[in-house]
Amino acid sequence: MDASFFRSFFSRKAALALFIFVAIVYAASFGIYHTTNDYSRFILSKALCQGKLSVETVAVTCWDLSAHAGKIYSRYPPLPSILAAPFYFAGALAFNSGWLPPIARTEWAVKMGGWFYGYAGSFDDTDLWGFIFSNAAPVLLASAVAAMVFLVCRRWYGAKAAIVCAAAVAFGSPLWVYSHSMFDVAFSTFFVFLSYYFLLKNSRLEPSFELKVGPNEIVLSGLSLGLAVCTRSDALLIALPLLVLVLSELKLPGNLRNLRLHQFSGVGYFLFGLIPPVLALAAYNSFAFGGPLANGYNFSCFSNNPKGELAVMNEAATLVDFSQLMEKATDLLVAPQRGLFWASPFLLASLAGAITLLKKSKRLVLSLFLPLLLLLAFELTRPAYTILNSGHFGARYLVCAIPMLALVAGEAYKDKVERIALLALAAISVVLCAQGVAYLPPGPTLPPEFNALALRLLFGST
Repeated sequence: MDASFFRSFFSRKAALALFIFVAIVYAASFGIYHTTNDYSRFILSKALCQGKLSVETVAVTCWDLSAHAGKIYSRYPPLPSILAAPFYFAGALAFNSGWLPPIARTEWAVKMGGWFYGYAGSFDDTDLWGFIFSNAAPVLLASAVAAMVFLVCRRWYGAKAAIVCAAAVAFGSPLWVYSHSMFDVAFSTFFVFLSYYFLLKNSRLEPSFELKVGPNEIVLSGLSLGLAVCTRSDALLIALPLLVLVLSELKLPGNLRNLRLHQFSGVGYFLFGLIPPVLALAAYNSFAFGGPLANGYNFSCFSNNPKGELAVMNEAATLVDFSQLMEKATDLLVAPQRGLFWASPFLLASLAGAITLLKKSKRLVLSLFLPLLLLLAFELTRPAYTILNSGHFGARYLVCAIPMLALVAGEAYKDKVERIALLALAAISVVLCAQGVAYLPPGPTLPPEFNALALRLLFGST
């Protein structure tokens, strides 16, 4: 056994320890920041466990639950609901088996049962415990993102830089805020970065960047991105930077003809993994909403539409809006609390790191920055009221681009001055995001029964 084996072994152990630590912090900061986005996904998880899943193309709205008429579906891509379903089942089973206590109708329960579900009395203890357990899915996936960032940065920059970058992603980004909700943020960020991880996990950065991948890694990368599309449809845009990485950095022997053949094969492997999940989503959309490109927003309504009356989201889905570009860009990037760089200023270090990293691989830098640019461009074409009137901390639409930018920021750790700046910005990011975690969940964050249960599990008594 050589030194590289031991380095790899201890890196995996450290990544596992980091994963466990981040998951504990995320679970401990579980809050009450939940909306109808959670409702739509959670109710599908519940339906899957109860065997009541049914869909039909009727006009429904999350604001009027009677419109469901017993037909339960998710207006979003269904993968988050599928992943959360086993956790709902575990929570419901634990309560129904008498292992968990009833939850008193405290302020917490009233908010969850009243606001979250729209009407009081329908959210029983099984639902409350099932919902709490369901949020283990985003907690675990968000924690895994930090561990993967650590592993890639450990290989590229060393252990110290890896710890800084992973901690910044875990606690200095909106991923922390959304780790305890059924928004798509944790789910999409995990699968998008997993698609990068399969391509980069064996790569080498010194003396110049070299991508070391085989057919299996490329297929798994495509599959991961396909699963990301099943959490948010616009994740399909990330296929472009991934293909830039696959096509441009493969170090393959042979003449030009063979190189082109290998590159064509690389695209084929990637598509082989990508297409099945995308087709599965298209089939779900066709069955549920009448067309492969349709979604639940075709039938949902917003009560705050500026027209003054309920308007179907199908109009918003087909409208490309270039008005108020600066206002939308400011809101997504630098607006207080809502902007990506306001919530995570450590990402500014990626600009400094990119200057050095460009000397090693221009295409690598391009592939790591493109997700942010593509998602930002896509968001800027959306109607202004869907961005400016939405509730988010740190631009939740752009969070899945953060891990890739963190990989670039790690390059700044090598320079003494840039290292100090990175550490300072990372510390500021943690403070801002901790404030976001504390501010966004108004009121009690957990029912007292949950706190008592946690004490019993940790110390054997209350």
